[in-house]
Amino acid sequence: MLMPLFRLAILLCLALCSSSLSAESALPEKVSLQLKWLHSFQFAGYYAAKEKGYYAEENLDVTIRERIPGISNIEQVLKDESQYGVADTGLLEQRLDGKPLVVLASIFQHSPLVYLTLKDSGIDSPYELRGKRVMEDSYDNAPLLAMLYEAGISTNEFTHLENTFNPDDLINGKTDAMVSYLTDQVDYFKKKGIEINIINPRNYGVDFLSDNLFTTEQEIDRHPERVRRFLRASLKGWDYALKHQDELIRIILDKYNPENRLSADHLRFEAQVTVKMILPETVTIGHTDIKRFQRMADTYRQLGLISSTDHLDGFVYGQEKQNKLNFTLAEKAWLQAHPVIRVGVDRDFAPYEWIDAEGNYVGLSADYIALVEQRLGVKLEIVKDKSWAEILEMAQRNQLDMLSNANKTPERELYLNFTEAYLSTPAIIISDSNNGFIGTLDHLDGKQVTLEKSYFMQELLMHDHPEIRLILADDVRDALSMVSSGKADAYIGDAASANYVIKREGMLNLGFSGDTHYKSWHRMAATKANPELASILAKALANIPEAEKQTIQNRWMSLRYEPGIKTETVLLYAAAALLPLAFIVIWNVRLQREIRKRKQVEEAQRMASSVFASTQEGILITDAQRNIIDSNPAFTSITGYSRDEVLGAKPSLLKSGLHDVHFYENMWKTIKQQGYWRGEVWNRKKGGEIFAEWLTISAVADEQKKITHYIGTSSDITQLKEQERKLELIAHYDPLTGVPNRLLLADRMHLALAQTRRDNCSMAVGYLDLDGFKPINDRLGHAAGDQLLIEIARRIKNALREGDTIARLGGDEFVFLLLGLEMVEDCEMTLHRLLEVISAPVTLNNQTVSVSASIGISIFPDDCKDAEGRATKGGIAEDNTDPDTLLRHADQAMYQAKQAGKNCFHIYNLELDRQLHEHREALNRIGQALEKEEFELFFQPKIDMQQGVVFGAEALIRWRHPERGLVMPGDFLPLLEHHELATKLDAWVIDKALEHMENWHNQGLHLQISVNISARSLQTDDFVLQLYYAFERYPATKPAYFELEILENQAISDLSLTSRIIKDCQALGVQFALDDFGTGYSSLNYLRHLAVETLKIDQTFVRDMLVDEDDLAIVHGVIGLAESFRREIIAEGVESIEHGIALLHMGCHLAQGYGIAKPMPAPELAAWVQAWQAPKEWKIPHPSAPV
Repeated sequence: MLMPLFRLAILLCLALCSSSLSAESALPEKVSLQLKWLHSFQFAGYYAAKEKGYYAEENLDVTIRERIPGISNIEQVLKDESQYGVADTGLLEQRLDGKPLVVLASIFQHSPLVYLTLKDSGIDSPYELRGKRVMEDSYDNAPLLAMLYEAGISTNEFTHLENTFNPDDLINGKTDAMVSYLTDQVDYFKKKGIEINIINPRNYGVDFLSDNLFTTEQEIDRHPERVRRFLRASLKGWDYALKHQDELIRIILDKYNPENRLSADHLRFEAQVTVKMILPETVTIGHTDIKRFQRMADTYRQLGLISSTDHLDGFVYGQEKQNKLNFTLAEKAWLQAHPVIRVGVDRDFAPYEWIDAEGNYVGLSADYIALVEQRLGVKLEIVKDKSWAEILEMAQRNQLDMLSNANKTPERELYLNFTEAYLSTPAIIISDSNNGFIGTLDHLDGKQVTLEKSYFMQELLMHDHPEIRLILADDVRDALSMVSSGKADAYIGDAASANYVIKREGMLNLGFSGDTHYKSWHRMAATKANPELASILAKALANIPEAEKQTIQNRWMSLRYEPGIKTETVLLYAAAALLPLAFIVIWNVRLQREIRKRKQVEEAQRMASSVFASTQEGILITDAQRNIIDSNPAFTSITGYSRDEVLGAKPSLLKSGLHDVHFYENMWKTIKQQGYWRGEVWNRKKGGEIFAEWLTISAVADEQKKITHYIGTSSDITQLKEQERKLELIAHYDPLTGVPNRLLLADRMHLALAQTRRDNCSMAVGYLDLDGFKPINDRLGHAAGDQLLIEIARRIKNALREGDTIARLGGDEFVFLLLGLEMVEDCEMTLHRLLEVISAPVTLNNQTVSVSASIGISIFPDDCKDAEGRATKGGIAEDNTDPDTLLRHADQAMYQAKQAGKNCFHIYNLELDRQLHEHREALNRIGQALEKEEFELFFQPKIDMQQGVVFGAEALIRWRHPERGLVMPGDFLPLLEHHELATKLDAWVIDKALEHMENWHNQGLHLQISVNISARSLQTDDFVLQLYYAFERYPATKPAYFELEILENQAISDLSLTSRIIKDCQALGVQFALDDFGTGYSSLNYLRHLAVETLKIDQTFVRDMLVDEDDLAIVHGVIGLAESFRREIIAEGVESIEHGIALLHMGCHLAQGYGIAKPMPAPELAAWVQAWQAPKEWKIPHPSAPV
């Protein structure tokens, strides 16, 4: 009976302890960093982080430890003797061997590990090492092993000596070669005046990352925030060290130079080499390219150092953040100028964000903020001590840089720039369930409705529903308390946040009472004073993989919780529970001391009678044989049974039939062992209604510990269970269509996979995307679009079998599962039926519309077989059967259905996957080529045949591939179609072409330079703005001398948009040409709308016009068309003098082609222009000139 008080005491004790722990947490956390070698400038960034206070700013007390020769620095971290370390490629080898190591940052982009030999030894390549003596350290020498492997040399072909790390041993002939670091012994030989050979793996195609800052998975799991702080401070230290080398040299000499081993001259040399290894001007400090580690892993496998690369996933910390964010120069400059970004948050908006009892910023938005911080490499400082209203006021006054979670409203847009939403949730109506279901906002006219002050709905309700009387509360808890206590009729707010508070505060009378049709769109926002930050945040959010977003949402938005009332709720009712417990105590005393203390018992009886009658808890008392001997009025109110009706009966008369015999057996077993049982029970009322109650049964014993009575106290929690059910519905079902959402789909897929394995059959996963939905949604409005989605979902559901599943992923995308298939063909009838029912007309807003569907199908287990097809239905590898793989395959197949013309289905196959994989690999390689500046521009001159002058040149891209040589655009540009890389490459071409234009302008050469541009680039939102910025970067260039060429068939794909962008660019002075004219539609209407200055006759017609009358007629017609529309005309494919003569006679005097000049590198163009002379045969009168 003292249990509730005891529990309160424990909770109070825990609260005091947590305060103590909180006080302790303010002390700096002690960690250590294990270096891979002795102190040197190679580790300058970590010294800077410690000595300049960057670690201290992050509340870290860091000890930096030298490596002890003979002891593995990696093992030191694995054993937790140090929490962080620096290591080379041996780190990867151990990771692939299963060790839980994680790379936080790769400081060196090149490995400094090399072989050194004396100049006069004749050993200047790895090939001369055969038969020689080599001093080496077997630890972490993978770059050297890889070089030997590439050179076809086995390590058995030379003699291995233990490395003394003494360069004099090489000078004195004790070894023929020795392993060294470019940052170390090379300087020793230089000072001695001894010439050496450096055998560098980079010269043999081996380029490994080095000096990797690392930790363990355990450290990340246990102290994720500490890891972020350590990494952030370390990178800040490296940035400082490289910018203040002389200061760091002084610090190293003063504090990190035991036995005065180091000198200032040597450290200066080491600093110069270190900068070359880090490449801070071209690569972000700490950049870790997982693809380079993948290549290293492949090399390890070839060397026989490892057998598998299975453990590579997760090796790079925040692996997804390494995707290039492509910040502009302005964005990079802004980040450099703002190492700390002040973030405004709502301190009481769980589960999205709140400040917990320990002062930590937690919640869904907090997870997103952590990921953004990780990607930006700056500190996001959370403002924790202000209310949401105060935060918004600070944002208006530009006292903050950004907000973590805000809804966009017209008023807020005056002072904030918003990102796209990273989450949307419904805004719902909550009221006292005893007052009935409200339904819609219209039913709240004239009612008092409470919501949080400055919540976005305040502005919307004031505008859309002015009849509602709003009561503003400080936070969600206060708002809900008003409704719970009857001071307000209803609450309007976010579903998940309200649910969290209701559960936490135990407001059992509140429940879901209607939908508002508004949604809360959770966005980040930057203040207007920081426009660059808005785009930075947008890129950082877009860089977060969908899988990680889903993980965050599942973690915080899952509304499931343990059955029964939470501990907090029980504690809230503890005071009320003391009344019936007091009665229990008094009743027990009366039974034990009836004779000796009758007077006291009589008084106790009067008290018990009062408590017994007035408590709101139902009380039932039985004898030792479980026969009911008493009950109170609250029991009657809850169950419907009067006291007289239950006297002498068994409590089992309340059984609902929902619990089996084992449930009751375990209940009484617990009572026998512990003296009481507490839990959730479903019982039946007198009228037959099933209800849920929170029940406590206590055994009452006499002085001889013999059971004399049982007392049960209960409270009706049916409303709470119903509310839980509704919230579960919101959590697992799509609120628009009522079908399962992504979260429930994941559960269903796991169950379906297990069932399919068990039944030894097949399952189809269908990925369905509607064709033509967006135009209908845009034309008829979102309300009509929603109705269409509801109808389509209903049709899909009806077309499937009872045991199948349909789910909506979002937008117009659905997924369905077809179970129990004996063969693939079994699902085809269902697929045809789906296509048929979906394409049937739908009436919306008195208009008949129709859509179709593209469906991709992935078959389990067929799609999970390995390349040789060894797996069978009964023996499928577990790691090949995850739902994500099946969904990805179905998505790829759906894309193929789209490509095939839509309104059809496509079944995934491994060959398709192989082709897509090769395509992705090719795209990755092209992306690397762009980063490494492997592309260059060639220029083909354009001439005026009649005037005999060179007036321009066309820029044509070439790939100077390090292995394949010069690669022509036809071999790689087609791969970029429909890919964002095409836009990046176009931007590079424009920039490079303007750079060459400026150089030629400075030389006095003024040519019109034309550049080919894809429709994808042209139609991007900021194309005109980016073009303007490009001209700003090259002020000597004149836009009038710059021409953009677009393909005819691409230009007409969106004629209106293309025409508008062309006019905007022409306003800058840029000219346009329609390329390959004659190969597309060549419609007069298109020419009328596209205000291009020039038409280019496609070379296929020009090349054969001298022998093909049809081609000649086309050329003649195009020239006439150009003259009629007053456009310039230029012919491509002029390969001979005769081509030029024919074109001149037809009235075309501008030309380019191999007969004039082949495309040439930029440095050769000026000389060619100066030397070129037109053939004398072209000096003929123009057809239209007077004779």
